[in-house]
Amino acid sequence: MKVRIGKKSCLLVLISVMLSVALALNTVCAETAEDVNAKIAREGLLWTAGETSISRMSPDQQRTLLGGLPTPFEEIDPAQVWQPSDSQSLAVYPAEYDLRDFNLVSPVEDQTTCGSCWAFSSTANLESLYIQAKGATLPLSEQAVLDCSEGTCDGWYLDRAFDFLQASGTCSATTYPYTAVKGTCSTYAVAAKIQSWQWINSTGKPTSFYNDLIKSWIYTYQRPVSCRMEVYKSLFYYDSGVYSHLRRERKSQGGHFVLIVGWGNSNGVDYWIIKNSWGTAWGQDGYFFIKMSDSYIGTYAIGAEIAP
Repeated sequence: MKVRIGKKSCLLVLISVMLSVALALNTVCAETAEDVNAKIAREGLLWTAGETSISRMSPDQQRTLLGGLPTPFEEIDPAQVWQPSDSQSLAVYPAEYDLRDFNLVSPVEDQTTCGSCWAFSSTANLESLYIQAKGATLPLSEQAVLDCSEGTCDGWYLDRAFDFLQASGTCSATTYPYTAVKGTCSTYAVAAKIQSWQWINSTGKPTSFYNDLIKSWIYTYQRPVSCRMEVYKSLFYYDSGVYSHLRRERKSQGGHFVLIVGWGNSNGVDYWIIKNSWGTAWGQDGYFFIKMSDSYIGTYAIGAEIAP
């Protein structure tokens, strides 16, 4: 007795086989920290990869972290671009400088799977200003900024986050805890506000000129700088050393806002010291070093002053 197999059944079997093969190939081809370290060694780079809390995430989860949108050129106000004095422009800076040495940086936080890096970078900046002004550490609420501004977990603009903190401020994180979901805005008692802010680099170009301006701001005022960078997949594996993305990584995963708290030099390579918002289980207790100008680090950079 002959068994007839319909065309639809054959098609379903074929699709099932193709999906199984695709899943198997994805498993086989999934990159590991060992693979990344091999590429690092071939390129002679100065960092080490490892399996991290971020590298273990799915690609979709990783992309949710990246909510750093570049401000359109036509929205940049030239009057808000910082113009350092001649003495500041000509200053000679030490080879290494770290605001953490002066206890001017608050603890690392974790934005989890929400593209609220714009809220974390701006709020971390304000927390450092609070320490400098008050002599005490106060964790400030990123959730209040997320709920009560126009920003979302899909991302926002850094300058608008600073505009919000200037107009509305934020409260203590204990009174308005982080949930990693945009919710309904609740009223809050303002604990800190931005008095004013300025562009240190209002462009998407990381040049030596702007790197010097960032150094000048940090060294002159002992205040951090919030900025944007492009994130390449290899960064998810960062464990230690001075990061620079792999040569064959031509396409970034998305934009991300971080906080520059200092700089240094390793084997002749100048690097920024970055406070990230991916929790303390990632990187060097939540921090990383990155070669200056790599991954467009230092672009759309902002410095601020706290309101009295």
